Amino acid sequence: MQRVIHTMLGMAASKRLGWNAVTLAAVAVAGVLAVPVLVVVSSVFAPLGDAWEHLAATVLPEYIANTLWLMLWVGFGVSVIGVATAWLTTLCRFPGRGFFEWALILPLAVPAYVMAYAYTDFLQFTGPVQAWLRAAFGWGPRDYWFPDVRSLGGAGVIFSFVFYPYVYLLARAAFLEQAAGMVEAGRSLGYGPWRSLFRLALPLATRMILTELDFDADGDTTFPDVDRTSWHAVDRRRGDRATYVTYERRAAATSARTRAR
Repeated sequence: MQRVIHTMLGMAASKRLGWNAVTLAAVAVAGVLAVPVLVVVSSVFAPLGDAWEHLAATVLPEYIANTLWLMLWVGFGVSVIGVATAWLTTLCRFPGRGFFEWALILPLAVPAYVMAYAYTDFLQFTGPVQAWLRAAFGWGPRDYWFPDVRSLGGAGVIFSFVFYPYVYLLARAAFLEQAAGMVEAGRSLGYGPWRSLFRLALPLATRMILTELDFDADGDTTFPDVDRTSWHAVDRRRGDRATYVTYERRAAATSARTRAR
C-alpha cells in the first residue's frame, strides 16, 4: 500500500512538472542543437592572447563600418521596394496584379545565402549575363563596365531583394485597412491633396500631433479647430516658442467611426 502511494505521488509530481516522453525528447534535441551555440559563446571568454588586439588594429574597424553601411543600405532598400510594391498591388489596378500579390512573397521561400550565391553566379564575370553581353556585342573584358556584384553595394542590393517581403507584408496589411475607395471617391469629387488630407485622411486618423506656436507667423494656411468632443490631449510638451500636443480620438468616436466604415 505504501509503495502504491509513493508511485501515485511520483506520477502526480511528474504530471505537475509536465515531464513526459515528449518533453524529455524535446529537451534532448534542444540540448544537441544548442551545443554549437554554446561552443561559440564559450570561445568569447577563452584567452586569445593578442588576437583581439591584432583584429582591432587590422580588419575590425573595416568590418564594423561595412556592417553599418550594409544595415543602412538594406534598410533603405527594403523600405522603398516593400512600400512601393505594397502600394501598387493594393491601391492600383493593372494587368497581372493578382499574380504579383502573391509572387512578391516568393523570396521568403529562399534562404538569403542561397539567393546570394545564385545572384553572384548569375551576374559575375563568368556568369550567363556577362557572357551573353560579350558574345552578342563582341566585347572584350575591358570593353565594357558592369557593376561588381562582389562588393558592398552588390551585397546591399541582393539583401534588399531578399528581405523586402517582410516590409511588403506589413505595408500591404496597413494599406488594406485603409479605405482606398474613399480616396478614389475624393478624386472623383475634385478633391485636391490638401482637401483630401482634411476631409478624408484626418477623419480616418486615430492620433495626431499638433504644434501650437507662441507667436504670430506669416501665412494664409490654418489648421481646422480640433473637435474636443472627439479628440482629447494625451501629451503636451513645451518647446522653444512652441507647444507640441498629442491628441487621440476618444473611444466612443473611434467605435462610431469603425461602425460607419
